[in-house]
Amino acid sequence: MGSSKLTYRSPLADVFRSQDVKELCSSLVIPSAKGTKRLSEILGSRSPGSQFNDPNSSDVKLTLSSKDRLTVSLNVHRQILVAHSRFFMVNLSDRWPKQQQTSNPYIVEIADCDDIEVYIEALSLIYCTDLRKKLMKEDVTRVLGILKVLATIGFDARVLSCLEYLEAASWAEDEEEKVASICS
Repeated sequence: MGSSKLTYRSPLADVFRSQDVKELCSSLVIPSAKGTKRLSEILGSRSPGSQFNDPNSSDVKLTLSSKDRLTVSLNVHRQILVAHSRFFMVNLSDRWPKQQQTSNPYIVEIADCDDIEVYIEALSLIYCTDLRKKLMKEDVTRVLGILKVLATIGFDARVLSCLEYLEAASWAEDEEEKVASICS
């Protein structure tokens, strides 16, 4: 039986290059000093009806670890991840039938995260019904961090929402200078 190769081209590929987004975000993201407190708030504040981090309905245990050895495990859903992310579509689709034969959750690990808090927030956005409202509560630097994660794991629809927010947001002068120097 011959193997087939699936090639995915994002509809956003002609709008921006992934490397440009990563460079832009890397220069503007500042690690949070309130890390563990903010992590608890994010993990503890689920919207009514949201399945994000719900251990009763999840079928994937996603473990994030940072370079400074902080580790957080989340309860997420394979169908939701695969439907929204190229990264998860590739990594969960082919191997899933073999794993599904057991009653244990599928284990996924993402190591060396720059900022676990931002990763968790980005992943929670998949479950968010009103993304614009959620982003309006964040500042530009935070949304840039979220954008970097979303672009890395291929959540194209959410990347587009972040870019729309950033286009409409007020920027501090130093942020504009950083963006201009990267883009020129």
